[in-house]
Amino acid sequence: MGISRKDINNDLGFGTKITASGERLINKDGSFNVLRKGRRSFALYQWLVEMSWWRFLLVVVVFFIFINGLFALLFALLGNGAFNGVEDGDEWHRFAHAFFLSTQTFTTVG
Repeated sequence: MGISRKDINNDLGFGTKITASGERLINKDGSFNVLRKGRRSFALYQWLVEMSWWRFLLVVVVFFIFINGLFALLFALLGNGAFNGVEDGDEWHRFAHAFFLSTQTFTTVG
């Protein structure tokens, strides 16, 4: 029993037995004819891969500044005696040295 010409013309994308309504699973332009329903979980990797380059670089720079700023704040709250070789100064001076230390540690430069 062979495939008739009628079966070839009525191909639904993945065969003739997929749906009874006659809709294709793959449209003629190559896109999928699939409607997803339900909850979709957030995937960080997928979100980062799908964004544009300028947006990705912005996310990386903001994350870098935020995480180093957080650790610098924690280091700076330890006080002047926590850092060897740092002169006594105001809070901004202490925060700047702590941010520099955090950046060196984060990038493994120091």
